[in-house]
Amino acid sequence: MQLARKLWHDERGVAAPLFGLMAFTMAALALGGIDMMRFQIIHSRVVAALDAAVLAGGRRLAHDDWRDDAQGFFWNNIQRDYLGSTLGDLQIATGGTPQTGQTVSLSVDVTMPLLIAGFIDMAAWDFTVDNQAIRRTRSEMEVVLAMDNTGSMASGNKLQDMKTAAKRLVDILVGEDGDSTAGLYLGTVPFTTTVQTPGYYDWMTIPPGTVLTNGTEDGYPMYDRDFRSSDWRGCTQENGSAGAWLLDATPPSTRKLQLYTTDPELVCMERRRGRCRDVQWRPEFDTGSCIKTPVRFLDGSRSRTKTAIDAMMADGGTAIATGMMWGWRMLAPEWRGPGGWGHPTLPQDRANYLTKAVVLLTDGANSDNLRRPGEDYPTALGRGPTQGQLNSALATACRNAKAAGITVYSITFGYDASDSTIRQLMQECATDITHYFHAPSGTSLNEAFEAIAGSLSELRLVR
Repeated sequence: MQLARKLWHDERGVAAPLFGLMAFTMAALALGGIDMMRFQIIHSRVVAALDAAVLAGGRRLAHDDWRDDAQGFFWNNIQRDYLGSTLGDLQIATGGTPQTGQTVSLSVDVTMPLLIAGFIDMAAWDFTVDNQAIRRTRSEMEVVLAMDNTGSMASGNKLQDMKTAAKRLVDILVGEDGDSTAGLYLGTVPFTTTVQTPGYYDWMTIPPGTVLTNGTEDGYPMYDRDFRSSDWRGCTQENGSAGAWLLDATPPSTRKLQLYTTDPELVCMERRRGRCRDVQWRPEFDTGSCIKTPVRFLDGSRSRTKTAIDAMMADGGTAIATGMMWGWRMLAPEWRGPGGWGHPTLPQDRANYLTKAVVLLTDGANSDNLRRPGEDYPTALGRGPTQGQLNSALATACRNAKAAGITVYSITFGYDASDSTIRQLMQECATDITHYFHAPSGTSLNEAFEAIAGSLSELRLVR
């Protein structure tokens, strides 16, 4: 009995097992803590890589290779064996429409071997990391396509390539399954050296004594009849003298536009016995150089916008400032109502939530052959402007439009548009360098329009 009591109270030899138990526990806690830290680091790095991938892919949803972009961004931001883990294949899924919102969902399975595996019945930690982004057309937007319709667009299938790319942009913004998206309005401005705006005769100031001529007599234009409003095809002329045009968006209710005419010329007013007997200086109304395809004012219809694009024809010379000016005027709220375009609510007032954008495309430099001795070519910027004057007008029109809050996307299209001067002008015309595109081919033009459509859409992470 005494021996038992002695053994019970004897504390010698207790330290060793206690130390062993504490060492085991501390090692398990240390390794478990390291595993938790590894998990946090691995998880955070995978989330960052997924975020980069989903945003990269989401921006290029219109491209066939957008999944490749997502894959590339993901694996460029993380290794498959990051911190000893093993990452599975990246899983990609999509859903929705441009109207309701297109979703891009990414996920990846991760296996992380555990340092604490020797202390617990678990060799590795398996978990999944996922995220999702949604891209939808901005709810409030007015976009005008100011498109080059000059004669050079007839070569090399450029006109058709332009129509295909522009209609693709419309499909992306509106969606291929519907005809409209609330709050989105699209307009078209075909341009050459002129822009045609038929139906707005009240905008015009008519020079007194303007005549319509038909043929010549003794070298003079031959009088046909006095000008009538029904003679007007819709082409206008900018106010101001050559090289000093008033390139702004002042509405015609405040300052009327000039009728598109030639300068006053000697016109044969009366013919007797086969000869001109009465020759007078008269402003001659010109119809032959007016662009054939009219503008189409802002419209919420996908189908009508695409029909207007399909109607474009290639003919005439190039004055890019005319397209820029009328694209801007189609977005200027000062042109709303009966004093301008006649629509009661469009263009809308400027607001932070509202995007107003012009997409300006040309396939080459401004014309340099509009001035000929005795036969200056009539344009919306007067008769026979020089290429230098047209370049200056483009720079001024772009600068004024951007100052008025217009977002400008500019595109030089085709190998003929490789001239350094026009590329520099168009680059400076854009809102910034990211809004300028050079597209040597139809394929690259399609990519440019898809990029613009992506820029005009909102992309944000939702998970």
